[in-house]
Amino acid sequence: MATPAWAPTVSGMEARGAEAQWEDAQFFVRQYRPLLRQDSLRLTDSLAYLVVQAADRHAIERRVAFGLVWTESRFKVDARGKVGDAGLVQVLPSTARLACGIRTQRELYDPATNLDCGFRFYAQMLERYGAVDWLALVAYNRGPRIADSIRAEGRGYPEQILAVR
Repeated sequence: MATPAWAPTVSGMEARGAEAQWEDAQFFVRQYRPLLRQDSLRLTDSLAYLVVQAADRHAIERRVAFGLVWTESRFKVDARGKVGDAGLVQVLPSTARLACGIRTQRELYDPATNLDCGFRFYAQMLERYGAVDWLALVAYNRGPRIADSIRAEGRGYPEQILAVR
């Protein structure tokens, strides 16, 4: 019996075959390459493919996944933040340890590991905040405590409006 080219996932998105993922990665490469400096080759085809694979694995919208990598590191694999965050999606070592079981900061400079860990953490934040993208992104960037305090202060107005249909 042949394996289907796609299968439904928990989030309702479909897992796509490697060929379709590669084509989708090429689409994002064409979007982001012009934004990088002309002398920059940071966004390689293979890196875009890794982003697409990790996003699909954690049911993250590809548009959000590429936006997260662009915002956090501009596709620079060895990016270092001011507070110790590392890699493409700027994962803190403490977050990597808790969310992904990563023991050393060196592991965070491996693109596949960094993307997998960062997107896993973002997916956890989406689940925690009921798929409210902006609140999950606040939690990803500033930490869950800040996102919790925003929600507790009643700043959840946008999702209340959006929930009424």
